[in-house]
Amino acid sequence: METTSTTAATDSLLTYVLRHADDSLILSQRLCEWVARAPRIEDDVALLNVALDHLGHARELYAAASEYDPAGRDEDDFAYLRTEIEFSNAHLFEVANGDFGHTIARILLASTWHMTLYSSWSGSTVEGLAQFAPRGRREAEYHAEYATTWATRLALGTEESATRLQRGLNSLMPLTGELFVDDEHTAALSMSGAIVSPSTLLSAWKRSLLDVIDGLGLEVTVPAVPLAAEGRLGRHTEAFSPMLGELQYLRRSFPGGNW
Repeated sequence: METTSTTAATDSLLTYVLRHADDSLILSQRLCEWVARAPRIEDDVALLNVALDHLGHARELYAAASEYDPAGRDEDDFAYLRTEIEFSNAHLFEVANGDFGHTIARILLASTWHMTLYSSWSGSTVEGLAQFAPRGRREAEYHAEYATTWATRLALGTEESATRLQRGLNSLMPLTGELFVDDEHTAALSMSGAIVSPSTLLSAWKRSLLDVIDGLGLEVTVPAVPLAAEGRLGRHTEAFSPMLGELQYLRRSFPGGNW
């Protein structure tokens, strides 16, 4: 990625890129927890592929963030050596897995959000974001297709399956408001043309989501955007710390190890 002209702009870009890298890393970790637990072998593979896509997104964004980091950290440092409060992922990506309906709801909400976000990056003045956008969008479309297929099966299947999917949406929808919070970092970046303000993506994301679930008999209420994005500020849910400990265990147990 190209460098920006001021320290403040560089700090805002580092903060912004890390947020989205953290989103992808943490969602990848949650999806990996489904391996050997999914309803079918095919879904073990499918969920792992979605997880690996998100891991790839995280790696690429961490590598980009390292170009702006005055401490010179690399992608492994960002993933394995930061503390809980230093992670800035949104709560949507970190809450513990529920049943399969909950996970399909999460993939559906996340994939439609990423389709919207990455589309907005295609016009970024930051070369790395603009270059990442097409591939990120294509992979998010695959994730949305997978989630849509399962959402249709669950919503139009049995009363129990529809209830579980709806319960997942009810649980996760309130967390999506955090994705659309503007702050001083996004304000500075939007003024420079690096990004568009998160708040301006809300209507496009809502349209994408409703296009997917139209006719499935599901109810979704777009939440009010909170004044502050808790996860973005390093304020995480109780489920986050144990998951992060598991993610970082090997690297912290054998610092400097190579394999």
